[in-house]
Amino acid sequence: MDKLQEIKGRISKLKGYQNAKSEDQYWMTKEHIDFLIDRTELAEKQQAIIEENERQQEITVNQFRQAQEEIQKLRAENEELKLKVEAQEEEIRDLEFENSNLEDEVEELEDRVEALEDRVEALEDEVEELEDRVEALEDEVEELEGATE
Repeated sequence: MDKLQEIKGRISKLKGYQNAKSEDQYWMTKEHIDFLIDRTELAEKQQAIIEENERQQEITVNQFRQAQEEIQKLRAENEELKLKVEAQEEEIRDLEFENSNLEDEVEELEDRVEALEDRVEALEDEVEELEDRVEALEDEVEELEGATE
């Protein structure tokens, strides 16, 4: 802002500038012309910097928006995956419960098989005992038949 005031001050130093008509022409010293040229070049450089900064800002804003969109997509995917994991965990719990029930059933069946095997063994022992009794009775019958003859 100070440089602008300096430029205005230098221009107003020109003879008759304050009272001049807009179409009047003036001569300036080389120093004034060089100063105006320097200021114009500086203004052009500053304008180029401003434009580059605006371009970079636009790129950054676009990148930021893309990042926000990507974050939203990732959040949505994350929610979907959480729901899938929860469903799978529930399915695992159900399967573990079913597995536990089946293990209990297998254990019960094994106990029943063991009880049946014990009963079969007891019956086999009873059959053997009855066969021994039958044999003894047959021997007795033969003895009695031999004694009656």
